[in-house]
Amino acid sequence: MKDNPNPDGIFKTEQAAKLDAPGRAEELQPDEVLRKLKAQPGLTGVDLGSGTGVFAIPMAELAGDGDVYAVDRAEVMHDHLREKDPPANLQTVTADVTATGLPDGIADVVTAGFILHEIKEPERLLKEAARLMKQGGRLAVIDWREDTEYIGPPRSRRISRERVERMFKEAGLRFDEYINWTDNHFVAVGTK
Repeated sequence: MKDNPNPDGIFKTEQAAKLDAPGRAEELQPDEVLRKLKAQPGLTGVDLGSGTGVFAIPMAELAGDGDVYAVDRAEVMHDHLREKDPPANLQTVTADVTATGLPDGIADVVTAGFILHEIKEPERLLKEAARLMKQGGRLAVIDWREDTEYIGPPRSRRISRERVERMFKEAGLRFDEYINWTDNHFVAVGTK
């Protein structure tokens, strides 16, 4: 495993610029994730754990006149996001990802990138995502694969496919698909 500046698996906000490293967006393919969610112009979307906007900004660009909420507990992440001059329909929400304060049933699309392994009770995040979703809404969880340790958080912080599937079901979501998205990351997709 590479030398990890975050051996506890928790990302440090003072490293926010790393989230904008050259090639990261190309590797993660946020536009392809949104296609998996069948995202359409006019959507209302929520990005839980939005960080510097790798998923929130493309979602807002696609949404057009729809609304997108970038939720992160760290205002410094919103500062980095705002430096990118995001679309006007992108609103930042400083809140815990398990209790956003947003209204029930507003979202056509929800993304949660690299946040499950960060929080103590990831099941609560899936329940919050389900609460935010409209009937027929879609969720994509993007996180570190359990079977690789080259980079990223320690294996003890990663969440298995089986646990992800169970969390979707416990949140009242249909578990549609689990994809080994990159050499290091997975995408899990579900529907309300």
